[in-house]
Amino acid sequence: MTDSLSKKLQEEFPDSPEAECIRFAQAAERAFEFSRKRNKEQLIQQSALQNLEHYHDWRSCYGIDFDKVPLVEDDAVVWKWAVEKAIGAARAKEESQRQLVEAQTAKSADEEPALVDYDSFIDDAVKKEEQGKDNEDEAVNSSEAVEKDETETTNVHKPINSLPQIIFKRVDPKTGDLVRDKEGNVMFHVLAARIDRFAASNETWALAISLYLEIHFDRRSKDLFALFIDARAGEGWANPQFLMVVSLTRAIVHSVATIHPGRWQSIVIFPLPRAVLGIWKTIKGYFHPEIASVMKLVSGPARLGSRLPKGFLLPFVDDETLDFLEQCRVELYDTHVDEIL
Repeated sequence: MTDSLSKKLQEEFPDSPEAECIRFAQAAERAFEFSRKRNKEQLIQQSALQNLEHYHDWRSCYGIDFDKVPLVEDDAVVWKWAVEKAIGAARAKEESQRQLVEAQTAKSADEEPALVDYDSFIDDAVKKEEQGKDNEDEAVNSSEAVEKDETETTNVHKPINSLPQIIFKRVDPKTGDLVRDKEGNVMFHVLAARIDRFAASNETWALAISLYLEIHFDRRSKDLFALFIDARAGEGWANPQFLMVVSLTRAIVHSVATIHPGRWQSIVIFPLPRAVLGIWKTIKGYFHPEIASVMKLVSGPARLGSRLPKGFLLPFVDDETLDFLEQCRVELYDTHVDEIL
């Protein structure tokens, strides 16, 4: 059915390359693999059409074909571009919500005029007259205190203009080739401990990563990729516990699986505490089925200074590549944090 469905997708979306149509067709088939409904084929076709349409709308919404990345070869530039777009989208959403609330408030005010309690105004005026000069001084002091509080609040809630890069497409400096796993799949190196849960919403983080991957993926290619997620803490990083970022991880995985279906050959997450592994069956149900099926977990301590569990990772990645990825990770340590504090 894949061939006929992919041809149908190409007819509906002539801008989609053949490889892209095949990926979306196969993803829809996998989603209904165990379905016993009589109209299964119809559901698969509808799902594929809707998902590919959503993908085209998503690209159009963020102007991906028009707002080009300055330097695609520079991984940091790609991340910066993705984050700026994600943060811009978050601000636009907040502004839209603010305007909606203001409009609703104004409408309510027009429909239900507020009643004025004139007696209370008279009482307040009499009390202020009796208090005299002391009350005036107190009002001045109170005004200064409020102004100070507002200034401090503004400083605390400064707008976020960037997010720490947590996903990397590594290039071997010796060969100039992209880093790959033992099966030959290009790897994306993720440092989960750099995630700052309070810097942005789950939606913003997920969008930034989806945009980042969109630039690195070739729509004309059916290549598969490997996600190598290191959960160990690092110096000067946010270092959230993995259980605390499960909802964020789920949001990221769902976004990636929806926008980039059929891209992942394997996802290795390490090292995870035994407590997390013990409840994995429960947590796994929150992840997209396509992603959950290729996840591989490795146990071990993830504290600051914890060693790389090489013995458990060698089935996926060779020794030299593991050493290189560890070097890249350590180079991102922020050793100046303690000095500043």
